[in-house]
Amino acid sequence: MNARTHVLGGLVAAGVALSIGAGHPLTLVLASGFGGLVPDWDHPQSTFGR
Repeated sequence: MNARTHVLGGLVAAGVALSIGAGHPLTLVLASGFGGLVPDWDHPQSTFGR
């Protein structure tokens, strides 16, 4: 995957966290980190793929 999909995944995850009322900065950072890793979940060398 390219960097754009990872950035987009992080932004979408943070947007979802904001829309459900999570306004704490740590929650947004965790959601963004998770969203940035999700685009490569099916790749065998990725963090989630192992």
